[in-house]
Parts: sequence; structure tokens; C-alpha cells
Amino acid sequence: MSEEEKFEAIIQEIKDIYLFLIQGEPTPDDEIEARTSLIELIQKLKNVNSYQVGENIHLLEDVLSSLENWDTLDLWFTESEIPDYIKKIINLTDKVPEIEIKEETEELSTEEEAEPSIAQIDIKEIVDQVSDKFKDEIDGLKQKIDFLQHEIDEKDEKINQGPQKKVIKITPKKNVKLPPPQIKIPSIKKPEKPPQILGQTKIEPEKPKEKIGLNSIEEVQVKIEKEIEKLKPIPAAPLPPNLPPPPKPPPSQQLSSKLGVIPSDEGFHEEKSNSNN
Repeated sequence: MSEEEKFEAIIQEIKDIYLFLIQGEPTPDDEIEARTSLIELIQKLKNVNSYQVGENIHLLEDVLSSLENWDTLDLWFTESEIPDYIKKIINLTDKVPEIEIKEETEELSTEEEAEPSIAQIDIKEIVDQVSDKFKDEIDGLKQKIDFLQHEIDEKDEKINQGPQKKVIKITPKKNVKLPPPQIKIPSIKKPEKPPQILGQTKIEPEKPKEKIGLNSIEEVQVKIEKEIEKLKPIPAAPLPPNLPPPPKPPPSQQLSSKLGVIPSDEGFHEEKSNSNN
């Protein structure tokens, strides 16, 4: 394995541990194990004979010192300054040495200078061929567009003019005998019941209600007193003091009254009550 391959393999392991500590949910034990593994990997990285390691040896020493001083029980990995250092180490793979870049640019420039004429000839021929093909297609499309535009203009004219109404002339026929009209007389039925004409009911105006007041109450009391006076018994007139006593009946009448016989011109006869008995 070459030195560059060793460098990339170690950087990949450091990157995996970094992503687990940042994006995952590590426990305190996981962070303790990650601390020890990161220290070992960075020590291995220092021993790699690579251009990136030589240029960034001070960065690797700073990361080692920060990892050794990191108390995992006091601070989480994300709370410390170590993630920033680890990012810088991971980004070392993106940096390419300036010497290699210069060599590659020089090689590309020589190749471009060697074949400029060939590229220009090929491009011109291709452009000419493509332009000829597209010209025919463009001409055909123009003809189709003109034809469609003409049809659209004709339709617009018809719509603006409106539909033409046809006039139908009616010519009457001569010597035409019309049939006599049929008149239907509707049958009139007698009503089963004669219509009842309801007379107009007279609506008597409502009499105004008598207002009961003090005057009406007094009149009622007067009427009641008059009625009470009428019902009272009329006292008998007193007898005069010098009036002679009534005459006594004769003894024959006294005797007949006791016996129940009424005297008459024809003689005595009994009372009706006694005769019935």
C-alpha cells in the first residue's frame, strides 16, 4: 500500500468517527472509546510520509494535545473545540499539491497546442452538416406555420361576419279548398246542488263598555235600598181606642158552630168537610 493510500484510509476512519459523534447519539462510553481511537489514528497519520502530513504537522500536534486534555465526563464532543480541528484534518484530502497541479496544466496545454487545427476542421465540417439539415427542417416548419396562419385568418373573418340567414319565401297555392272548421261545443252539466248564496251578515257595532265608576256604584246602592224597603212588611194600622167590641152571635149560631151545622133559610145543614167524612 502506498503512502497516499495509507493517508486516505486513515482520514476515512477519522471521518467515520467524526460523523458518528456529530450526527449520531453517542453515550459517554462511546465518546471515551472514540477519544482513544482518534489519538491512535492521528499518531499513525503523523508517521505517514505524505505531502499533506508534512505541510500540516502543527495541526496534527494541536489535535493530539486537545484530545489528550479532553475530559469526556465534563464536556461532550460537540461542546469542545475538537470538531473544528477534525474538520480541518478531513479536508486535507481535498488539497492537491501545487507541483502536481502545475505539471497537469502544462501537459494539458501541450496537448491543446498539438491539435488545434484538427479540432477546428472537425468543428467546421460538423457545423456545416448540421446547419444544412436544420435548414430543410426550418423551411418545412415555416410553410406549415404560414398555412395554419392562413386558416386562422379565414376563420376569424367568418366569425366577424356572423352567420348568414337564409330567407324562405312562402308562395300561396291557388284553387285550394280548405275543409270546414270543426267546432266542438262543450257539454254543460247541471249542478248537483244549487249554489248557495250566502247572505251578508250584519255586523253590529260593538257597544261601548260601561265604565264602572263612583256614580254607578252609588246608583246601585240606592236601587238596593229601595228593593229592601219594598220587601219590609207593612205594619197594621192601630185600632182606635173608643171602638165598641164586636156583637156576639145569637145562641143558635153558637150551637151550630160547635156542632158543625151552618144555618140557612131552608134549615140547618152540615159543613162540606163533615159530609165528605
